[in-house]
Amino acid sequence: MQRNRHRNFHTQSYNHVMKTSKGDKILVENPSGSFHVYSVEWSTERMDFFVDGKKYFSYANEKTGINAWPYD
Repeated sequence: MQRNRHRNFHTQSYNHVMKTSKGDKILVENPSGSFHVYSVEWSTERMDFFVDGKKYFSYANEKTGINAWPYD
């Protein structure tokens, strides 16, 4: 079985109400029947998201303020 795994950011600048949300998805084989590693690498510059070592989304700090990057 395959399932999509989603990652979406909801901030004042980027959200579904304004239709500006940022995110992506990845297809994961057998997500509940096999072991998978979900990880985030978080720095002051960006957040990178991985499944089983494969990066599928990166959210960059645009340095436009707290409305876009409230993660400090």
